[in-house]
Amino acid sequence: AVGRALGIAVDAAPVARPRRPVQAELIIGAICEELAIDRATFVGRSRHTRAVLARSLGSYLCRELTTMSYPEIARAMGRPNHSTVITADKRIRQQMDTSTDLASEAGPNYAGVSLRELCTRLSRTIVTRAAK
Repeated sequence: AVGRALGIAVDAAPVARPRRPVQAELIIGAICEELAIDRATFVGRSRHTRAVLARSLGSYLCRELTTMSYPEIARAMGRPNHSTVITADKRIRQQMDTSTDLASEAGPNYAGVSLRELCTRLSRTIVTRAAK
């Protein structure tokens, strides 16, 4: 009942914490691969919706899967100021509650995929890779 109230699929198992610390580079690599953007776009100044989404996901997943502070995350992501990371993290958390479809932000391959589902998918991929 709690999972349903939080919008988590009933069949979905919770994302386990990895045994080894997750590195920001692993998170960034998984996001770039999933959203089909290159690392230069991720760390660059592009305001394309897919690049903004990728950086926001990076902020959120670094906070969830690492013990890094906002300034440390900003440095790892090539951002000049940690306030951008704080804002991106808050924005993703708010959008997870209201977002229904990522097609407009991430492209037609994400029609019917919610932001929460994408975050869960990325978390599982990252944790699996970190365990290897």
